[in-house]
Amino acid sequence: MPSPNEAAFVVPPYLPPPKDAIELGERIGAFWMTYVGDHVTSLVCGLPPNRFFEAETETVWPRPFEEYERSSCIIPDASVPSLFGPNPLPPFNPPCSMYALRVKSIALLARVSYFSTSCTPEYKLSADFRNRFQEYHNALTVFLNGLPSITHDPTDQEIDFDPPIPVNIGIFLIQTMALVGFVHLYSALNIDHNTSPASGPLWTLYQNRLAICKRAVALVKQVHEAGLPFKTLPTTCGFAWCAIARALAQHIRRLVPLAQVGGSPLVELEATRKEYDLLVAAISGMSIQLPILSYQLERLTDFLEGRDEGDLFLATAVGSSNSSTPLTFDNHTP
Repeated sequence: MPSPNEAAFVVPPYLPPPKDAIELGERIGAFWMTYVGDHVTSLVCGLPPNRFFEAETETVWPRPFEEYERSSCIIPDASVPSLFGPNPLPPFNPPCSMYALRVKSIALLARVSYFSTSCTPEYKLSADFRNRFQEYHNALTVFLNGLPSITHDPTDQEIDFDPPIPVNIGIFLIQTMALVGFVHLYSALNIDHNTSPASGPLWTLYQNRLAICKRAVALVKQVHEAGLPFKTLPTTCGFAWCAIARALAQHIRRLVPLAQVGGSPLVELEATRKEYDLLVAAISGMSIQLPILSYQLERLTDFLEGRDEGDLFLATAVGSSNSSTPLTFDNHTP
């Protein structure tokens, strides 16, 4: 519900009912265009989204506009709340367009991002925080597991590529948003380069986050090998890559002292550096379109070299070895 201050701005709707299906589709499309614009801008700039959107969004998911024009649109009664709760709906339930999938991925990411950065340290030690964390983890898992491969129907692109490419950029973006949602969610925990097998449940969560990051890098590698310049990808990807690169930088810092004796830590360090370097190249390529990414690259370099210990997200003691309610999952990674 809106706070007392917000309630002062809540007024009865000014618009009369839509006169036909086309006007209904225009209104639904206008709402989601505003929703996505607000959330993407907030995420890229590190600002919280408009809380009016987060309170009780009930506007149904957008449908292809041709359905409204033919008056053949059957509008399922599903909106943002359908992504959460004890039984979240998979991404294609109800059936939807690529644009609606992207809206859903942004809605998931924004909700998780706001949650992970706005909770107080005291709240993060509560059972309610643990329950909410698991709810969002389950929502992201259901969504990500329901998405097709990025090679699915590469001819169905929102923009034309000449020559055609073998990957579906829409699915690539949606998968990336879901994966970085996990990175944001795990950022609410006390996970850093000092995490080790002795950290108990935190170590499992650390490994979960690392697996998610490697999965995201594998997507970037697929697109790179397809010959698509990074600067041509949606700029939202740059924001996501920064968060993923930060997590990989933490892992590199953990491996550096272990790799001095050689063996498997050295092999893992070299592999992780290659993954990190690929993300840095991707972020650098996109910084032409989004200059703020150049600043984020400087922060990443400072963090990797130990000159800047600041993180993108607030640290917390939830799930530490002395916590009475450690976070565990039956299925650790999606």
